[in-house]
Amino acid sequence: MRTPRASSRSCPFRSIPIAGPPKRRAHEQFRWFGGGWKVNAELPGTPAFADATKFVTRADVAQAIPCGPDPGAIVEAAKPFADAGFTDVALVQIGGEQQDGFFEFASSDLLPALEKVTAERDRPRV
Repeated sequence: MRTPRASSRSCPFRSIPIAGPPKRRAHEQFRWFGGGWKVNAELPGTPAFADATKFVTRADVAQAIPCGPDPGAIVEAAKPFADAGFTDVALVQIGGEQQDGFFEFASSDLLPALEKVTAERDRPRV
């Protein structure tokens, strides 16, 4: 999502992981999100990631990562960053095999919803 405030200079940037259904894919492929960068950077390999995330539940993931076909959950996750002045938000789709479906969803539902929110936020107030 790029807002009209973005320019050619360096812009504040944020990425948000998202996952379509089923929610288990986010848990299987992205449950390491909870450790944070400082922890993840120190883990030496796949077995260490598995050990560090073995207590992360599907509910933990679903609470932190917008999952499912509802664009509203993704829009709500992006709003605080746009409101804080981030001009670019990258939506990171979890699951390589789901990219085609994600692009269809993004073009038909998600991007129009994000653009509507951006237009409302940037509309001059009287």
